[in-house]
Amino acid sequence: MSDGKEFYNLEINFPFCPKMEFYVSTNDLKNSPDAKASAPDFLVSYSRCRVGAIWKKTSKSNSEYLSCEIIAPMHSNGKLNFVLFPDRDVIGRFNVSYSEPMEKKPTEEEIPF
Repeated sequence: MSDGKEFYNLEINFPFCPKMEFYVSTNDLKNSPDAKASAPDFLVSYSRCRVGAIWKKTSKSNSEYLSCEIIAPMHSNGKLNFVLFPDRDVIGRFNVSYSEPMEKKPTEEEIPF
């Protein structure tokens, strides 16, 4: 991304698939007056196309983590859902826990990109 914004590198390696490299940038519109309360904290891009979002969350035990959703046509559900927990030993590194997407409830909104 050459627009001068800070970004993070996100690499995903699945068995029998090529390594995928994504770029994560802060959602500058998150705190704008027109933003929805459910707006993501970060935006995920692949080859300059927006393909997902990341939200900051806090668990019941008061631990902070990141909840991620990435559009992935090669996956049977069409998207990847996973959480990132900060690594206790290495600052800036995260441990990943994958989860299958839940069935969408009729009252839920679409992802607010």
